[in-house]
Amino acid sequence: MGCDMLHESYLSSLSGLTARQRQELARYYASLDEERRVYVHWQQRTAFKHLLTDGRAPSGKGGEANYAALLIALKELWDEEQRGMGRMPSPLAEQPKRQRKPRKQQLRDSLEKRFMDALIQLREQEQLSWRQISVHFKKQFRKQVSHTYLKKIYDARSLASPPA
Repeated sequence: MGCDMLHESYLSSLSGLTARQRQELARYYASLDEERRVYVHWQQRTAFKHLLTDGRAPSGKGGEANYAALLIALKELWDEEQRGMGRMPSPLAEQPKRQRKPRKQQLRDSLEKRFMDALIQLREQEQLSWRQISVHFKKQFRKQVSHTYLKKIYDARSLASPPA
């Protein structure tokens, strides 16, 4: 399974590395301890996401793009060590909190605004449980919402506006 010219040029353009540099990075990877290998793969995920976001990883080229991401992560680690930084941050310690996607947040905000009155009525007047309210929302509004989320937004509303 050789690397034809298309793959060769594609890998070069994605990673910015020559074939010889890629070979050197493969040897470097083999010399790493497991902790650093795990760190490189952690960085690879980030590099791959950037390639996808930039539109540089078209369909049918996922393998090459993933490999290029590994090479990019290896090169970054190599460069850090060459600059004398050598200190590797812990992948677990530095994971940023996952933020909600703007679209998902918009949907949640819309749900809270549009259905808050129904939620209050079902909870306070009809005395339904959170699970019953969840089933009601699914049947009546065709919105699947967990009972825990319904309780959470109800409690948040209660805390924000004290009873009159």
